[in-house]
Amino acid sequence: MFLKIYYKIELGLFILIIFFSCTKSRIDKNPVIKINDFQISQHEYNHELNKVKGKNTSEQYINGWKKNYLENSFLIYDAYKKGYDTVVSINDQLIAVSDFMMVQKYGYLWKETVSPVVDDFMLVTDEKAEKRKKLFYFDYIIVKNPGSTNLKLKINSIEDYNKLKSQSATNTNIQTGYASLQWPFTLFYENSNELYAMQPGEISSPVRFFEDIYYFYLDHIEIVELTENDRKNLSAQLQKIKEDEIDDKKTEEMLLNGKPVLNEKGINDLFLFCKQGNNFYEYLQNPKLLTYQINEKQFTLDYKIFTSRYNLLPYKPVLKDSAQIVSEIYQYFYDDYLKNEALNLGLYSKDEFVLDKRNYKNKLLLNHYNNVHFIDSVKIDSTELREYYLNNISTYTIPEGFCLDIFYFNRAENAEQFLKELAFKTESQKEYMDKAV
Repeated sequence: MFLKIYYKIELGLFILIIFFSCTKSRIDKNPVIKINDFQISQHEYNHELNKVKGKNTSEQYINGWKKNYLENSFLIYDAYKKGYDTVVSINDQLIAVSDFMMVQKYGYLWKETVSPVVDDFMLVTDEKAEKRKKLFYFDYIIVKNPGSTNLKLKINSIEDYNKLKSQSATNTNIQTGYASLQWPFTLFYENSNELYAMQPGEISSPVRFFEDIYYFYLDHIEIVELTENDRKNLSAQLQKIKEDEIDDKKTEEMLLNGKPVLNEKGINDLFLFCKQGNNFYEYLQNPKLLTYQINEKQFTLDYKIFTSRYNLLPYKPVLKDSAQIVSEIYQYFYDDYLKNEALNLGLYSKDEFVLDKRNYKNKLLLNHYNNVHFIDSVKIDSTELREYYLNNISTYTIPEGFCLDIFYFNRAENAEQFLKELAFKTESQKEYMDKAV
């Protein structure tokens, strides 16, 4: 009863403050909710409200959210009062997820350092749109695993090209095809200038794509008009090109500066333990998995540190083989390197990040509070539970299921023959379907 009365009083205060307090935007000033020493500022409130409006702008939905937000504020206040903000598991989860928000792709560090470059590059200017209008029709040859073949790969003329192409009939390392491509030739962007400058009848220099080599022969060029959808596709391709380029360079930088070294024996022993059917978390040893350096300071990643971090990840990749384990070990190093970069840039003290971190902490406290005071405290009598089940048994009944195979026939006589042979079971459905359908 006290909570309901207090809610009504505070709701009036809440609405008044919202109405009259719109002059400042500092993160910790101008409170719109204040319960003793706990407060939520105008800036913090607007930060969350704008997220909600991005999902649903209906007045009814927004008002419902405001009501829940205020009610939850009382519970969060009580959670702080009871000291739940000192619970170790809550703070571990807060740190892990905050770091994840900072260093993940499209996270705060990405938005600060990568997005400005990508946004400029993916802008479809008139010049880029004009280049996109050319549709190149290529005949191409792929030489797979060229290091293991004795083929003559240097092509100086159309005769050389056709000679190499003819070998595809007998050599599985030679494949041919035909494709229509437009600038920026996403898969072959490093060679985009050469490909764009080609004239009909010309042959490209060798174009490497992973372990394979491509040769392009330009048959002809067609001029096409760009639709709005074409411009969107171009922008998306430019975005991917630049993001991949930046990502590759950053990875190269981290490996060069961080000098990570794997402890192969420790990793192999761990993988062998898992391969024998044991649970990854039951490993009793604590081997070193990786050493690396940041700012010339040496760091060691061992099994316990790795599993502690892995357990707190919002998304946990399945560690199904040694390659996946190694990938996650390296990811720990990459994240640590990027966290240091974010700290140096002062991103952990940026208003938007501080607000998101604070909001996530409040959600953790709210969940913990609900579990302790509501969910875990509810005791259901087994007799009462059984009675409820019997009274609502239709809700928990799964209808009988049927598995059907549907076959289509172009001719009625095939369908009739199929039914006859099914009746006599002279051959399986699949065997007959493969022959008659």
